Amino acid sequence: MLYKDKKETISFLGELISYAYIFSAFFSSKLNMKVGYLLLIVSFLYICINKDIIKLVNKKIYGMFLLILILGCFWNYISAGMIGMSKFININTKFFYGIAMFPFLVNIKKDKFNILIFLITNLLSTIFLYNESYLYTLLDDLGRIRVILLMAWMYTLIYSFEKISENFKKYIFLLLASILPFIALGRSGSRMGAISLFITIFLYLLFKIFKDKKNIKFISIVIAIIFFTGIFLPKEYMVKLKTSFQTSQNISNEDRIVMWKAGKHIFKENPIFGIGPYKKNIYPHVKKYVDENVQDEHLRQEFLNEDRFAMLHNMYVDFFVQNGILAFLYLFLFFILIPFIFFKYNKNNESISAFFTLIFYLFYGFTWSLWASLPISQVLFQIFLIWMLVNLKKE
Repeated sequence: MLYKDKKETISFLGELISYAYIFSAFFSSKLNMKVGYLLLIVSFLYICINKDIIKLVNKKIYGMFLLILILGCFWNYISAGMIGMSKFININTKFFYGIAMFPFLVNIKKDKFNILIFLITNLLSTIFLYNESYLYTLLDDLGRIRVILLMAWMYTLIYSFEKISENFKKYIFLLLASILPFIALGRSGSRMGAISLFITIFLYLLFKIFKDKKNIKFISIVIAIIFFTGIFLPKEYMVKLKTSFQTSQNISNEDRIVMWKAGKHIFKENPIFGIGPYKKNIYPHVKKYVDENVQDEHLRQEFLNEDRFAMLHNMYVDFFVQNGILAFLYLFLFFILIPFIFFKYNKNNESISAFFTLIFYLFYGFTWSLWASLPISQVLFQIFLIWMLVNLKKE
């Protein structure tokens, strides 16, 4: 009886800490880190008295994370010494927090998680729209605000679509939760956020078609919703979206092209082990490439005078530059293993919503260094990944 009471007490405490960890991930990286340490301790205690629970954790996905961590320590020690290995460990251990949440998320009522994300999405949007400076105080810069807000919205939006596909009249009200995030997207001016959002929704609609051809009516409704909401986007934002594919006359795009070319060059010179994740080691390589290959004086001065371009504004370029051929393991994990697990098992609304939130993250990473330089976004990736996994059921 005493054993059972301890188990239930720790389980209840772990559930509360998991909610606190999820909530803090959207608002404060420092608080999230502190809550994360507490989560690890409570999870360890729970696993000690219920060892069988760890057997339920997905061994393929988290085994791959562990393999990348172990090999990456060796890789980065060779390429960048102790500091490179330390940085790599700091970047790539977030998956342990996902495992720590597993015992407490596996049996919770799904509505609790969904309501939490819905509330967070609209609270974030409200603060951003009406007290933007306060959100900057919490999240430091616009890059963090954008990806955090958009990941929250992505889950909310796909979940709303899932419920609407079940019963249009009963659940159409859920779209009200997307109004403020939609306005916040226009306010933030995120080009890649909007593009990744539309690509993800397009892939989601394809998924619905292949899943059940009877979904054509629902898909038509979603397309109509997207079309009519697109009409209300501010003209200034629409003009900005059109600049996304300009390779000239747009300094943001030109900077990224230079960074990606520099990354390609650095990988060619260091294809096996890369050069490590330490910014002060990366910048000299970028600077050298620019000095030898870029003729435009304005671009040259931007790169030669500032070291803020050490992270190359592309998550995948960063993988190859920092880790050499080890980067292929990341690609296998993201684009083969996780989708394979998702499509292998029975899915519910929560697992589908979480999966497409991960897909959004992977697309958004094409123009941002999410994994390394925005680690709080990686925390959210791990949260939605474990939520997807606990909601997948074997055939």
